[in-house]
Amino acid sequence: MKRLMRYNLGSVALGSLIVSFVEWFRYILDSMRRKLKGTDSMSETWMGKMGAGSSQCCLGCIDWTIRSVNRNAYIMIAIAGKGFFRASSIATVLVMNNILRIGKVNVIGDIILFLGKLCVSLFCAVFAFLMLDTHKYRSAHNKITSPLFPVL
Repeated sequence: MKRLMRYNLGSVALGSLIVSFVEWFRYILDSMRRKLKGTDSMSETWMGKMGAGSSQCCLGCIDWTIRSVNRNAYIMIAIAGKGFFRASSIATVLVMNNILRIGKVNVIGDIILFLGKLCVSLFCAVFAFLMLDTHKYRSAHNKITSPLFPVL
C-alpha cells in the first residue's frame, strides 16, 4: 500500500480515467439511441437498427477489452512497479505470448468449477434425501410419501 500510494497512484488514476471516458462515450451513444428510438425515425429503417446494434456491440467489445487490459496492467503495476502504459504493454505482450496457456488454464478452471458445483449439488441432494427418509418424516403429520420429489 505504501508503494502504491507513493509511486503508482497516478497509474491507477489514469487507468480509471480511460475506463470512465469509454463509459461516458458509451452512455452518450446509448442516450442518443434511446432518443432516436423514441421519435420512431430510427426504428423504421433497417439501417438505423443495424447501426444502433453494431455501435452498441463495438462499444461493448471496446469496453471489455479496455477493462481486461486495465486489469492486467494493474497486476503488472503491482508486480513490476512500472507506469501504466509500460505495464499495459508488458501485460499485453505476456498475454499474447501465452495465449494457449491462458486458454488451457481457463478451460481446466471452468471444468473444475463445474465439477465442484456438481459435487456440491449432489452432496446436498443426497443429504436432503437421507434427512427426509428418516422416521421423523415417515410418520404423523410430517408424513412425506416419497422424499425423491422434494429432493429433485
